[in-house]
Amino acid sequence: MVIKLESFALSTFIKICLLDSTRQVAEVHKKLNFSSGYNFYRTLNLAIDAKASRKKDDEITDILMSSSNLVERDSNQSAYDMFEKKFGSKRGLATFKKSKNFHPKGANFTIRINPSFAIETGELSEIYAIWAMKTPDLTQSGGALACFNERCGNQQPPLHKLSFNHDILGLNSIT
Repeated sequence: MVIKLESFALSTFIKICLLDSTRQVAEVHKKLNFSSGYNFYRTLNLAIDAKASRKKDDEITDILMSSSNLVERDSNQSAYDMFEKKFGSKRGLATFKKSKNFHPKGANFTIRINPSFAIETGELSEIYAIWAMKTPDLTQSGGALACFNERCGNQQPPLHKLSFNHDILGLNSIT
């Protein structure tokens, strides 16, 4: 008998960890019984990637406005505005295309670690994954768990000289 190995995006894994047990069961059930869902934050991630690739503001606006869903456009625009305010003028802002799969020891799942962007400063790169979800709130322990998983998934060269960060784009607060 072959057991399918489930794969979770890091943000989905952290989201499940932060939920109460009833909602955890519902989220895992949804993940196991349905194909991949809709990526509400796709345009946000594309816009951040475009900014890190030094695309023009008009192109970034077009990306953010490409969704037909008004709530999605507003939410992603708000999150992008927070990203722009916090990181938009940082020197060394760069794309980060090195994704990894982390298989926790003894687990029957993998965690896809796909950081959003990097701030490159000399020999060290600060790697950022974003938390744009409105609920649940990202707690300090949830952020620490995310950074731990990112470090575990990137222990081998050339990714071992990285500093990992999980950033909230102003949509909720760390508690």
